[in-house]
Amino acid sequence: MRHLWKKIIGGSMVWLVCVVMVLPVQGATSTGPNVLEQLNAGSGAAGFGTEAKDPRIIVAEGVQIVLSLLGTIFLLLVFYAGFIMFTAAGNEEKIGNAKTIIQYAIIGLIIILCAYSITSFVLRRLVAEVGGL
Repeated sequence: MRHLWKKIIGGSMVWLVCVVMVLPVQGATSTGPNVLEQLNAGSGAAGFGTEAKDPRIIVAEGVQIVLSLLGTIFLLLVFYAGFIMFTAAGNEEKIGNAKTIIQYAIIGLIIILCAYSITSFVLRRLVAEVGGL
C-alpha cells in the first residue's frame, strides 16, 4: 500500500512538472507574430529594459552574485557547525568536528573577501583604463 502511494505521488509530481513546462510554451506559440513586441514591452515594464549592457557590468554583477552565494554558504556552514556543537551533548569528537567546520568556513570567508577585493580593484582599474561607464 505504501509503495502504491509513492507511485501515485511520484506520478502526480511528474505530471505537474510536465504541465508547468508545456503550458507556457503552448501559450507563447499561440500569441501570434507580435511575441517579440510583447516581450520587449513586458521587460520594459518590469524595469529590465531592452538596451544592451556593457560586458564589464555583466561580469561585475555576476561576480557580486557568486560572492553573495558564497557568503550565504558561509553562514549556512556556521549555523550547521553551531547546531552540531549544541547537539553534541559533550561528545568531544562532534565538538571537534564542529570547530573544524567553523575554522574552514572562516578561512573560506577570508578567501572570499580577498577575491572580492581583488576583483573590485581589477574591474575599477579596467574601467578607468578603457573608459568610464
